[in-house]
Amino acid sequence: MHRISLTATLCLTLLACGDEEDSKDDTGGLAGEAISCDWFDGDNCWKEHVVSAQACAIPDVTGTFNANFTICSFPDGTEVHFDTPAPVAGSPTEDDFFDYPWNFEIFVGGSSCLSYTTGEYSWSLETPDGSFDSLVSSGENQLTCPSGDQVVIGTMTIFSDCDWNSLPGYVAMSGAGMSFGLTGGAEDLTLFSCSPE
Repeated sequence: MHRISLTATLCLTLLACGDEEDSKDDTGGLAGEAISCDWFDGDNCWKEHVVSAQACAIPDVTGTFNANFTICSFPDGTEVHFDTPAPVAGSPTEDDFFDYPWNFEIFVGGSSCLSYTTGEYSWSLETPDGSFDSLVSSGENQLTCPSGDQVVIGTMTIFSDCDWNSLPGYVAMSGAGMSFGLTGGAEDLTLFSCSPE
């Protein structure tokens, strides 16, 4: 059984030094209002975004993977489509769990309801209410709310001072089957669980 938890600020970059000039203001840092750990503990746009993701979640039923582990189907017709075969037993990516690119889309009633995408130093969660984006660059983490508002906090501050349970991110578990959920909301949210046929 594999388990990984990733916060918005870690992004597995450990103080990444990416160069994202388009997202920087004229002071040289990432654009956005400077925040402290208090932002994560209080009401914020990530917690609201997790609530909006509930409309797309299938927390109480386990879906079934197709033969190549790229689609997980549920009895009500909901489907999770993976860009890369999911990292479960029998899949060509089963040994790549800790390096797996979590890029997937949930379809409800035949229409896209939620997508999660990762980049080298970024990730994004899109729901019916818009997109929440995280970017790590030059020792800073920029969070962009669905409203377009941006906040920035130093990654060292997060490592040393913040409660990791309150940080935006995900938790994934994989073995014979797998599950994927969101952390840092008012409550953690399981988006889906899937198993082979």
